[in-house]
Amino acid sequence: MLTFSSASRESLHDRRHLQASEIGWKFDFVLNQQSVLRSSPRGICVDMLNINATRGTEKESPLLTNIKQMEFSLSGKTMYIVSDDEIRRATVRAWDVANEKFIAKKNILQLRTTWHMKYVSVSYLAVVKEGVVLSPKDGTLELWNFELSKCFKRWSQLFKIKHIVSISAERVACVCQEKCTENTEVVIVLDTSKDKIMLKIQIGGSCFVSFNSKCQLLTYGQRALQLHDGSTTVWAVSLFPRLPVMSCSIPPGLFSPAQQFIVTWSRRAMLVLDTVSGQALHLLCKNDQVSDCKFVSDEECVVSSADCLGAYSLRLFNVKSGQLLSIINLERKVKSLAACPRTRLVAINQRYPEDTVGFKFIQVQLAQDKSSRKSKR
Repeated sequence: MLTFSSASRESLHDRRHLQASEIGWKFDFVLNQQSVLRSSPRGICVDMLNINATRGTEKESPLLTNIKQMEFSLSGKTMYIVSDDEIRRATVRAWDVANEKFIAKKNILQLRTTWHMKYVSVSYLAVVKEGVVLSPKDGTLELWNFELSKCFKRWSQLFKIKHIVSISAERVACVCQEKCTENTEVVIVLDTSKDKIMLKIQIGGSCFVSFNSKCQLLTYGQRALQLHDGSTTVWAVSLFPRLPVMSCSIPPGLFSPAQQFIVTWSRRAMLVLDTVSGQALHLLCKNDQVSDCKFVSDEECVVSSADCLGAYSLRLFNVKSGQLLSIINLERKVKSLAACPRTRLVAINQRYPEDTVGFKFIQVQLAQDKSSRKSKR
């Protein structure tokens, strides 16, 4: 079951959500000296705002004007948010999840994409066991501590970083350009614990989508997803017409934690594939606009989407069975998600009427977690 637990938290506002049956009205009601009830024109939810909590975060919240990426640390204790500031400069901020406190921030490279990557989601950083891997302003690669106060490893031989993906607790995959050639993109597999480049793979004529810990490369080209293992193409699956993709966009792709499944989505649906065979297993969220998806276990994922009427929601799916396990209706659009499979914690960011961006935490409760707690008693 996907729920706002009793410990659910939000950085910008302390909110509790109550379902409302009325549609299409708006009100603001002062409940007491600390709380205000508010509904927006969509009328799906009623928000309870804690005024004191809002005032306590006024210094940082206006700066989060355009969140591009959110990532949890492996332990789930820290969250990293990449956003643009008022002059379109990329900044990463570290937040303490338990105390909801801002830790530090650092300016990083504004990753640029070529024209054919206009609609690609770009990963600015990756979190590993030793710290945070990111690209500074000079376009190289660095490993910083979790507090973003000290850089203790640097790989200057990597050039023009375009994408950074965590593939294990020690390894990251980076899409970059080779210094000796123009417009030749490669995937570099870097072991941060050994300070060693493990593998280099040329992407070729297709576009990068994702990478996994088995060093398998997922690409997209000519309306098809392809899985490559070294120089071998394991399979190629046409997405059309099951998953319509705009000609100028590249569909996101995500491996499950155990790498048994791949999910990919577009503005009309989400497709679940078997990693080994490429076989299409399920078509989920039909006719819905999917904005993001993150795995919270080997088989369960949380999906943010909007239906044909413009109603926003978070859904919890089992990708193995295709079953919808739970759903939460939302008042506002979710721009992106972050998830920590270890703690089952999900972070969502939403845009509010005041044109500020807020993020909140949601605790996911799975059936196996309840069984595990019962067995320990």
